[in-house]
Amino acid sequence: ATWLTPPEPEETLLAFYRRVRPSASLWGPVAARAADVVPVRDGLRNLMDWAAGCVLVYASLFGVGKIIFGETGLGLGMLAVAAGAGWLIYRDLGRRGWAAVLE
Repeated sequence: ATWLTPPEPEETLLAFYRRVRPSASLWGPVAARAADVVPVRDGLRNLMDWAAGCVLVYASLFGVGKIIFGETGLGLGMLAVAAGAGWLIYRDLGRRGWAAVLE
């Protein structure tokens, strides 16, 4: 579908870049035209938070499921892993500042 549809207008790309502020490393040409936006270099931390978020969601779901089906010990262990992942995200965003997410 990417090759069959026309590209987005440059104004749309600039508006998206200014609002979302994706990594400048992959948006080089658009980032160069949006000189008013300070490029962010927090891709590795965002990747870590994303992975911890996936662990948080899945460990919570499977943990609750295990408790419902009678495997309480394993379920509580999974919920502890989920809590650890949530704590990791909370600690990282606390250090970076919550503005990294709320802007």
